Amino acid sequence: MNRNNQFLLGALGLQTVVLVGMSMSGGDQNLRVRSVTVLENFDAEKATKLEIWGPPGEKQESIVLERTGNSWGISSADGFPTKEDAVEDVLEKLEDLRSNNVVLKSGRYHDKLEVSDEKYVRRVKVTAGSESHELFLGTSPAFKTTHLRVAGNDDVYLVQDFAASDLSERSWNWVDRAYVDVPEDELWAVELSNAQGSFRLERDPVSDTWAVLGTTSDVDASKVDEILRKARTINLEAPVGKTVEPSHGLDTPSAMLTMVVGTSTIAGHAPPSTTTKVVRIGSEVGGESRYYVKADDQPYVVEVASWAVKPLVEQTKDDLLPGKDD
Repeated sequence: MNRNNQFLLGALGLQTVVLVGMSMSGGDQNLRVRSVTVLENFDAEKATKLEIWGPPGEKQESIVLERTGNSWGISSADGFPTKEDAVEDVLEKLEDLRSNNVVLKSGRYHDKLEVSDEKYVRRVKVTAGSESHELFLGTSPAFKTTHLRVAGNDDVYLVQDFAASDLSERSWNWVDRAYVDVPEDELWAVELSNAQGSFRLERDPVSDTWAVLGTTSDVDASKVDEILRKARTINLEAPVGKTVEPSHGLDTPSAMLTMVVGTSTIAGHAPPSTTTKVVRIGSEVGGESRYYVKADDQPYVVEVASWAVKPLVEQTKDDLLPGKDD
């Protein structure tokens, strides 16, 4: 037997010894087991509350979703409604969770896989009737593959087609973010008032162009289009609730939009009837790059990103003139 063959046999023998030692030592390693249901006795249709925590830390985020009747809403925002079927789809995934791969049988590496009580990617608690199920979602070794541990149990499962991103701790992932959404062809006038003054933009139904009321000066069409776009489309970052607080600054808003909205039935003619939509931009949210916003036809106050509405707070009529620096 030549030296190379002796070396290979020796290496193979060493691997065999190591594997046997692992199997006899009770060490943690992937164990193939019969397919098991991760959340035993969980019935998605009976769920009434879903609580989700993001990674622990100084600014840990969390959300509580609760069911009222057949609808789900965000508890901290007076039941702001979730997107249709958003919660139901996740609950069905939880009910269907199965695994035939146990990664760990002890708690030695819970922190490393981020499924411990103190270190996790998501902590989830779902309540159905009188029973609650709590679990921890950890690291993802591959796409849509996640380490998962049920609270009170050391076993760590590897689950397929499920990820921490399916259970967001941020409200914007659960709701329809379009807070103000006026179709472009239904907007006929916009009046903007802020600390710099006020001006009104009106649309000519014949030429389908916009002009600043009360001025004969030419305006920069691209700048007008930008203001119109920001006025008619406002997306929320987070719902706040139905109660208007003094801290929201909505009684003396930083800016107020008054929009005239209607559907034209004859080309080149103004609509036969219109409605007025008022949106108030209040104070800046403390510690966040956001503003409080409230539309008069909406029951909820929301938070909106500063970049989306600050131009409306600072806009002047002169800013619309050609050559005016941004």
